[in-house]
Amino acid sequence: MCRPGGRVVVANRPQQPATPSCPLTSSEAHALIRDFCASVTLVQTFRNTQDSPIEAVYQFPLNDKYCICGFEADVDGKVIVGRCKEKEAAKNIYDDAISEGHGAYLLEQDVTTNMFKVNVGNLPPGKEVKIKITYVTELAFDVNQNLYWTLDSYKTQDDASSAYYQQEVLPSLILDVQLDMTSAIKSYCSPTHPIKFEFGDDSSKATVTLSGSADRSLDEVDFKLYVKLAQPHKPCARVEAAEDGDLAAMVSLYPEIPLGEDEEIYNEMIFVVDRSGSMSGARIKQVKLTMQIFLRSLCPGTMFNIVGFGSRFEFLFPEGSVEYNDKNLDIATKHVNELEANLGGTIILTPLQKILQSKTIDGYPRQLFVLTDGEVDNTTQCINFVRQNAHTTRVFTFGIGADASKALVKGMADAGEGFHEFVLPGENMEVKVMRQLKRAMQPAFTNLQVEFLGDALPEQQKQQIQPAPFRLPPLFAGGRLIVYAFLPAAVTAPLTIRLTAKTAIKPYEATLEINPQDAKTGTLFHQLGAQRLIRDLTEGRSFMHDDKGKLTNNRWARDVQEAMVRLSTNYGVLCQHTAFVAVEERLDATEGTMVIHRIGSKAATAAAPTTTTTTTTAVPGAHQNYYSSASSTSAQNRPVSPSLQRLNDQLAEVNSSLYANIDRIIERGERLESLVEQSETLESSSRQFSKAATNSAGGGITGWLTSSISSMFSGLAPAAPAATPAATAAPTESKEREKAERQMRLLAEEESLSQCRMGSRRRRSEQESEEMVARKREQEVQERQRTEEEARERAKDKRAALEREREREKEKEREKQKAVAEERIEEAPTAMRGIIMRQKARPATGTTCTRCSAASSADPTSKPASLHVLLLPLLLLTTTAIVRMTTSG
Repeated sequence: MCRPGGRVVVANRPQQPATPSCPLTSSEAHALIRDFCASVTLVQTFRNTQDSPIEAVYQFPLNDKYCICGFEADVDGKVIVGRCKEKEAAKNIYDDAISEGHGAYLLEQDVTTNMFKVNVGNLPPGKEVKIKITYVTELAFDVNQNLYWTLDSYKTQDDASSAYYQQEVLPSLILDVQLDMTSAIKSYCSPTHPIKFEFGDDSSKATVTLSGSADRSLDEVDFKLYVKLAQPHKPCARVEAAEDGDLAAMVSLYPEIPLGEDEEIYNEMIFVVDRSGSMSGARIKQVKLTMQIFLRSLCPGTMFNIVGFGSRFEFLFPEGSVEYNDKNLDIATKHVNELEANLGGTIILTPLQKILQSKTIDGYPRQLFVLTDGEVDNTTQCINFVRQNAHTTRVFTFGIGADASKALVKGMADAGEGFHEFVLPGENMEVKVMRQLKRAMQPAFTNLQVEFLGDALPEQQKQQIQPAPFRLPPLFAGGRLIVYAFLPAAVTAPLTIRLTAKTAIKPYEATLEINPQDAKTGTLFHQLGAQRLIRDLTEGRSFMHDDKGKLTNNRWARDVQEAMVRLSTNYGVLCQHTAFVAVEERLDATEGTMVIHRIGSKAATAAAPTTTTTTTTAVPGAHQNYYSSASSTSAQNRPVSPSLQRLNDQLAEVNSSLYANIDRIIERGERLESLVEQSETLESSSRQFSKAATNSAGGGITGWLTSSISSMFSGLAPAAPAATPAATAAPTESKEREKAERQMRLLAEEESLSQCRMGSRRRRSEQESEEMVARKREQEVQERQRTEEEARERAKDKRAALEREREREKEKEREKQKAVAEERIEEAPTAMRGIIMRQKARPATGTTCTRCSAASSADPTSKPASLHVLLLPLLLLTTTAIVRMTTSG
């Protein structure tokens, strides 16, 4: 059976116990799926089997597409609901509650490991705690056009010391999934678990539960549910209403994009090949085979290039992508055959920056294919950079080998709106290569627009509608797009939603209708819309940023984080700057030494705290309702919306809590000073009484007078001499000593609490400092690598320029020699012809050479002729041949 959530390990102990000290006693999962959106609630119960109170730390990994939006803790039937607060404020509330002996619960996200962490403080011995966490997410379609949902199992957690492996008996999972679809459900299945499927009032609603006996072999298997819809490609729109009246709409699009018979799609395809040392052997051979299949499958007219990377990177065509033809194919084929894993380590961010920051070719959408096996240190940074450039480049990835980094391969493909494939040793490459090529060659919707129209919709209310995401990316065939919109509470009339886009053949347009009066109660669309706006702010796609992800106004740098915190606290969705905190005030504070327990896969470094100021900067237009707490009533003369009112109430509550904490700190300081003064006074009085008792025992009235005078000076009234002085002084001294000891104990306890609180904050500060140092070192290493890479590139460019200059000089010299030779060839026949003419013009009676005379005398019948005339043509041919041979040499 699938086991969602984390696991239990004990921290700060040299050895792990043989049995879990905080075992899991029950596990539940409840899901609501509305079209492409899902809300999932995980409920898990743990028991403290120790003899002392513990601070249990429950950690579990979640997909980066999940968004935490609810947190509750149930201790012995008492439910404590968490509130979303700014992270540093939440930690302070948690620390104060723990130091005072109350129960406290803190849920935050560790940005370094993408791990969600729940601190369950002061869990008494033998008590159970039920943790309820709710998250929202979006669903996708598989290659067979099936809508699917996955409940992750704990198999993704790699901590070998997990108490789940020590816990022999695991509780059965209780699972139920409610389906509420717009289209009718055509079929369903779960390839991983036996299920029971029951339709509701109509074929668009159903309930799914687990059936059959639990099978321990399924403990490490994700639960998967596939649903085939009758009309999956039909656009749909729905609206939800929160309890306070806020409206949120959801528009989904999963189109079939037509392509004409003679229509050709041209792309720029860049292949980024990992040539680091880890790719040697069978892996580089597998990459060569993959690249050969790629090169022989491209369409004529495609622009392409090949980039190899390791510690440095190399372009096959340094000047940019070239056209796919026979000549360039031969060059690329030879290059691929000579590929070697000889470029050092695995640094992929630098070539990604070089490629994605370059200008695209007009009319050629850029498709990036990444083939790698490695795991880099800056996975999150690489994924975020790909996501920031997804509007210009689509990314497809191949994980080569069984050890390929799933986080990097899958993360970059998802961020780049593409797909990923993993290639195992000996696996058939051709099928996966052709599948990726088919995906890349699909037509797309561009210039997508979503408009909200209505006859009864005033222009002012229309401007207040906030879409999420702010910028719509291209939508390729096989992909789906979800757009959320926050509607003004005053909208009550039906609205028309118009979808428009451009395709390769003709424009696309579709219209949908929504009626706020038919809105279902819920906050699923509100929370996913808020998450989308927070992601826009994080990735540089909000209205505050330009197309390159840079702020359009530098003064908004601080407003970005403040807007994220406001969205997070207003709609109750967790982000990197906020945390959920809940406090259970106990009349009898828990006593005993507290031990920290961790419930999760592995210890996660706490995220660096962030602080925000109370100064708010109003942002323009309709975005002010959702990004800023400042009201725009004075500017637009409209009533305050429930969202703004709730946000104002939360701010007032934060201020009240802040002032209450300040007053409590001042009061504790005054109490501490008063206790110190009383302690000093009592100690002095004790010494005086001791001295008085000694004097009284030895000396009558003189001793009594001495003690009386001492008591007067110490501020205490002297006792009447009705009884014996020694008998009176002894009980009084004992009482005063007891009182002093009691005061000292109170002072010590107060000091211990203060030190505990200060120690907790000091440890967190040290941890944050270590994280800052680590991040700074990582940045320095990256900067040094980037500097070295730039220096190598400059040196390489300089060498290439020198080589080109030498080639030009050699070419000039060859041209010069060729011109001289041609001149000689032209001059030689002219000179020879002149010699021949002069010989013919010489008189017959003239003198002849000795050889000619001898020949004439030997043959009286022959005509007198000169041997020079006969040899001149032969000499001419010989000279011409010699000159030509010289020229060609």
